[in-house]
Amino acid sequence: RFLKVGFWFLVLFVAPVAITWSPGIIVMRPWYDFDANFFAFAALLFLVQGVAGEKKWPFLIAGMACGLSILSKQNIGSGAWLSGMILIAIQTHLGKSRWRYLSLFVAGVGAVAVLFACYLVSQNAFLQGVDWIFFKAYHRAGQSYLTQALDVILRPDNNFLKLAFLLYAVALILCRKLEKERFAEGRLKFGVVLYAFLTVWFGCLAEKGNDYPQQQIYLSALLAILFGFFSGKNLLELVRKPAFLLLTGISFILIVWPVHINWRLPFKFHVLKWTPDHPKLKGLYFQYSDYRFVRDLIDFEKKISKEEKIFLWPDPIFFYFATDRVPPVPQSGFVISDWESPQDQANQIGDILTRENVKWVIVGQETYFDFGFLRFGTNESWKSAVQKGIAMSTRGDFRVLRDYLNKHYEEVPGPAGYWTLKRL
Repeated sequence: RFLKVGFWFLVLFVAPVAITWSPGIIVMRPWYDFDANFFAFAALLFLVQGVAGEKKWPFLIAGMACGLSILSKQNIGSGAWLSGMILIAIQTHLGKSRWRYLSLFVAGVGAVAVLFACYLVSQNAFLQGVDWIFFKAYHRAGQSYLTQALDVILRPDNNFLKLAFLLYAVALILCRKLEKERFAEGRLKFGVVLYAFLTVWFGCLAEKGNDYPQQQIYLSALLAILFGFFSGKNLLELVRKPAFLLLTGISFILIVWPVHINWRLPFKFHVLKWTPDHPKLKGLYFQYSDYRFVRDLIDFEKKISKEEKIFLWPDPIFFYFATDRVPPVPQSGFVISDWESPQDQANQIGDILTRENVKWVIVGQETYFDFGFLRFGTNESWKSAVQKGIAMSTRGDFRVLRDYLNKHYEEVPGPAGYWTLKRL
């Protein structure tokens, strides 16, 4: 069975992920997105081994795998940890033993946490590590987990997820019915499907469904359980069953659909063919919309005297490099998000702008934050965007800086995609 699972792992997870994120795009995807799912799925395999064989050691290893998943990617790991505890707790046929198994599972997570904590302490980085792994990871999302979870389901173009979740719901119902005939088998399969469903849902939170191809690994467990309900019948019998034919069709769709999800990425590799006509930026390629943002910004800078200081937010490194200007704010080269610019430092930017007498502030009209992409563009004026809380809201909590700018600067005409502010 483990060999079969390994085969379907390759077919349903590795191949679609490789096709979806390549060429070019794959180098921009952090690998922790993938190994978090690897550890979470490994935890599921060991949980099944532990419940089916009523052995203790698989639960400890499953917990350790979940701990590694949490440290790799918090939303995926947290979903796996919660799902794993539920899977164990609902195995009522195990009696009181299930609580011992649950304790071992939690102990496995704790063991990994303790080892990692010891490493952080040895590097004098315990508090910073906890802050980055948990608090900033949650804050960066900008929304509660509940809001993100609803967005995954309600997003209009998430039809592939709606279809997948419908199949999960059908599997849960069938497993509940199986419990009436073979309780232990039905309850274990119910736990497996629930584990896969919750982990996929949690795993899709960060990108609201765009990262579904990375969750494709759980489809192997889901389809194995669903097709298992047709075992014991020959092929001629199966092809006469509408339910089998429908499941086969839906399975095929779910296998190949994620390969085509990359149409929802900000750009495809082949459209990166626009480079600014600037000696320092030549060879830096953009999609056309981003190219226009960069070109118009560079052209606008030429109209401003070098004696007048400019603060660009966010991601200004290329701007100062191309224009031979000195950043007026030390943090400005690192305001990628509040991960890199701690709150106390970000709150000092306004004072620095005053001290340096910065006349111009150019703020990107960012509607969504993603590494490598300029998700700019809104019809809102600066004042309106501030009132609605959408200005400077994608990189974390920069309300203090935003309120300072709103008080001391006014909006003037400038390049498209940016709010151009001039000191009063």
